[in-house]
Amino acid sequence: MSGRQPRFGVIAAVVLALVYYIGRSLGQTAIIYGISREADQRPVTLSRQFGIAINTFARRLRLDIVFGLVELLVLAGFVILFLSGGSAWPVNSNMQLGSIFLAYLALLYLWVALALARGLANVNLTVTNSRTLEATRLGWQLFSHRIELIGPRFSALLIEAVLSLPLLALVVALTISVPPAW
Repeated sequence: MSGRQPRFGVIAAVVLALVYYIGRSLGQTAIIYGISREADQRPVTLSRQFGIAINTFARRLRLDIVFGLVELLVLAGFVILFLSGGSAWPVNSNMQLGSIFLAYLALLYLWVALALARGLANVNLTVTNSRTLEATRLGWQLFSHRIELIGPRFSALLIEAVLSLPLLALVVALTISVPPAW
């Protein structure tokens, strides 16, 4: 009797995870479809929203499987980096630390990029009749286009910082040189 308890617990956990995934997927899709139709002044009934969610479930499942596998590869990159990071490299320890830090930043960026592209592709699958691969491409293109727009924003911020540094230096110089009574 006690041998059956752990097996039942694992089966219950798997069933619970499946129910959670299906419920989250259907609910999220119904909400996305309802909001998209309400935004362009074409509201739909709740039954139509859930109908779209059910009809697009297989495409979203394929999308989640593909992105999930790629995210597992990125996670494996984190593990490999963690395991190899403590070993002795034939370079300076500061260079090793800097390269590990940059590699972690690149992996984190890729992980966030995949999550955002998945969300954009999910919206595309919900609202249009695109195939999974087309939705994935469009999600990645939308994400990369937004990142391209961030570059000029960072450049403008950098220019503002460079231009404001002399003002900061002037304030510090005045603070140091002005008599305490003033």
